Amino acid sequence: MFREWSEADFPKLLCYIGFGKSYLIPETTNFDIGEGIVSVKEVLIVNSQNIMSYSLTKNNNQHNTSTDISAEPINQVPEQHKILIVDDQLMNRRVLVAALSLQKYIIMQASSGMEALTMIEDGLRPDIILLDVMMPGMNGLEVTRKLREKWQADELPILLVTAKNQTEDIVTGLESGANDYLTKPVFKDELIAKIKTHIHIKELKAETLRIAKENETKLRKFLEAVPVGVAVLEPDGSPCYFNQKAQQLFGKGITPTAAPKQLADIYQVYLAGTNKAYPTDKIPVVRALQGESTSVDDMEIHRDDKIIPIEVWGTSIFDENGNIAYAIAAFQNITERKQAETERARITNELAALNTAYEKFVPHEFLNQLDKKSVIDVKLGDQVEKEMTLLFADIRGFTERTENMAPQDSFNFINAYLGQMEPIISKHHGVIDKYMGDAIMAMFPTNADDAICGAIAMLKALKPYNENLQNRGYRPIQIGIGLNTGPLMLGIVGGQNHMEGTVISDAVNLASRVEDLTKIYGTALLMTQQTYSKLAEPSRYHIRVIDAVKVAGKKEEVTVYEVFDADEPEIIALKDQTLSAFKEGFVLFHCEEFEEARPFFEKILEVNKDDKTARVYLSRCNRLVKLEISTDLPTLKHWRGN
Repeated sequence: MFREWSEADFPKLLCYIGFGKSYLIPETTNFDIGEGIVSVKEVLIVNSQNIMSYSLTKNNNQHNTSTDISAEPINQVPEQHKILIVDDQLMNRRVLVAALSLQKYIIMQASSGMEALTMIEDGLRPDIILLDVMMPGMNGLEVTRKLREKWQADELPILLVTAKNQTEDIVTGLESGANDYLTKPVFKDELIAKIKTHIHIKELKAETLRIAKENETKLRKFLEAVPVGVAVLEPDGSPCYFNQKAQQLFGKGITPTAAPKQLADIYQVYLAGTNKAYPTDKIPVVRALQGESTSVDDMEIHRDDKIIPIEVWGTSIFDENGNIAYAIAAFQNITERKQAETERARITNELAALNTAYEKFVPHEFLNQLDKKSVIDVKLGDQVEKEMTLLFADIRGFTERTENMAPQDSFNFINAYLGQMEPIISKHHGVIDKYMGDAIMAMFPTNADDAICGAIAMLKALKPYNENLQNRGYRPIQIGIGLNTGPLMLGIVGGQNHMEGTVISDAVNLASRVEDLTKIYGTALLMTQQTYSKLAEPSRYHIRVIDAVKVAGKKEEVTVYEVFDADEPEIIALKDQTLSAFKEGFVLFHCEEFEEARPFFEKILEVNKDDKTARVYLSRCNRLVKLEISTDLPTLKHWRGN
């Protein structure tokens, strides 16, 4: 073994190739090689390299020199790692120790599987285990399986070392949980390479875990800093994280065993405004488990004596394969927002009620005619000129009827009547301008037909209203309605502290004058020529001409017509039957042929004795005929003047 040492420079370390055997010189042996005495304490030959520990003494010029020589480590690992060698054979352990000694590893030994398990249970955490397979008591495969019950392969790497090298043996070892397999005889370079590889893998895993933990810490800090509650659910629906804000909102932390269908009960989540548990299939974080992103703001937490309204957002977190890894939900206390919404709704309702109240004094339709959206937009002097049909309606004998009534009864009576008429006017697109005691002034900005139809409907509504009055012991009422169409000024009049909407026009005066004529002729509804000419189809109504009148300050006469569609059917039939006779008599009368006109009105009264208009004209004819006999004055003008 040392035959070449005398030929080398002193000292010289030679490496010899082994053949899978280990040699041990148990005691110190001295070799005289001429140039000195070599004292070899121990020689281990492990496969391809001699590992030895020796001391050398050389006699040179009568001086004895003692030199200790140690082999230099190869490819040192800067950080020391712990390796546990488990083998029941001391020689095998010492061979592996010697092979690894130059690598600066911290090496520990166990002579049996049970001893190794005990060491690990007592707290030992080796970076890698070199585990012999064939051992008495508990073999290496059993030890591996036992360790894998607690430790994963990337947490505690295990290299099996055995003389068995059949494929099925290797497969069995790997299936037991081993990371790798080394067959005997073990080659040093392969041993070191595999140890370094698995330690490196473990370090990578540790670094990955460190980075992940660092990121998790950063994420937790971020989630704890956000001003909303955050909850995270596992794919199975069990909670795994609540930040502090979420715990404050719910008054409790996570319940890891909670199932999705239990969440509403466990965390006291209810449908807003009720005591009904929030439906599980509507909870955003539960829907996130199905891959949906949703939000709701109709959820409440009922905790102690408090009700906390919350808004919730739920979304899914997917892994690299597109599978749901987590479901995350954010919760926000919206108590202040709900209070603000309630207050805003209250104010909005108050404003709406106020506008509605204002509209009772200044109708919305009136504002529309002024092109105003709200009463607050109205200014003194706002006005517009338009053509409209005006309606005046008045109760016959109202003063006489109410003079014996108490004030409250008078108000109740008039309000009951006006309450019947107002909806009818509105239904036919009319706008009530004002009430004047028992009188109504309204305008119809659409067309004359709406005004006629509205007036007829008002008269027809009197029949059931009067029946109700009679049932209560009151006399029925009669009204007269006058209509006129023409241009008018619609606007705001008054002062800075008191304003009102009104209409100003001669058309207003004429409509009022026509309404007065209903009292004279005993008719319910009269209209002017201006309104008659604006009707789309006059023939659809029952109409007859009544009179020609003058308005104060105007020279031209205005023809007035009666509309009797609201009369009883039999009265309508009689007026239609005598219509031609009435026209003949009307024309003769206004041609001042009073004597010729008189027979026509007499004939009408023979057919319809209740025709008050015919009776008025007959009375006039009789008076004017007498007046004509006694004077040469132009009798019709004289009668009109008086």
